[in-house]
Amino acid sequence: MPALDGVRRILVIRHRAGGDVLLATPALRALRSALPEAGIDVVTSRGFAAILQGNPDVDRVIAFDRRSLASQAALYARLIRGGYDAVLDLISNPRSAWMTAFTRARIRVGYDLPGRRWAYTLALPREPVGPQGPILRYAPEAALDFVRALGISPRGLGFTFRVSAAAERTVDRWLTESGIDRGKPLIACLPTGSWPAKTWLPDRFVDVMEALSSEGTVVWMWGPGER
Repeated sequence: MPALDGVRRILVIRHRAGGDVLLATPALRALRSALPEAGIDVVTSRGFAAILQGNPDVDRVIAFDRRSLASQAALYARLIRGGYDAVLDLISNPRSAWMTAFTRARIRVGYDLPGRRWAYTLALPREPVGPQGPILRYAPEAALDFVRALGISPRGLGFTFRVSAAAERTVDRWLTESGIDRGKPLIACLPTGSWPAKTWLPDRFVDVMEALSSEGTVVWMWGPGER
């Protein structure tokens, strides 16, 4: 277990999937609680930074465009001169392994995976395994494995998510313009996903929403190109 004495700057890498950024917030809270004087930066993809807006456990969000070579080059240059003492690579893919290595931090934590473990001073098993095979767990536990490896205790599994006043006004305006009845509870359903394995059968979404329709106003949601 690495000593945390002298750790003043921490970098957390979680640059893919907005839902996974939210799932990492319990780990960020544990870091803040254990190292309240340390600065905590998070690297994420452009478009996901808003998920961490107002999060008291994050000092700075570093957003970059994964499709832009110029944006990536600027990020790597920033990491080289970042002066980080500890890095938690919650993704541990080839790209994030290089990001971690470029920091030259004294403590670098990532998954023990072929072709990537070289970047870390502390490599963790990807999934805990018991006598019967992989142990199924609540998703935020994966990020908490990183803080446990540093000797830090979790501070709960609840998510930290702050909605800005501007976002609330935008949604309020959209509800009004869409003529949605807000006299009843709103029941929102987002049936799409970035790939089929992350979605359910459409007919089953329909059945659930029809069953709930008497309890409130059903609102179907989608992203660009998903309608």
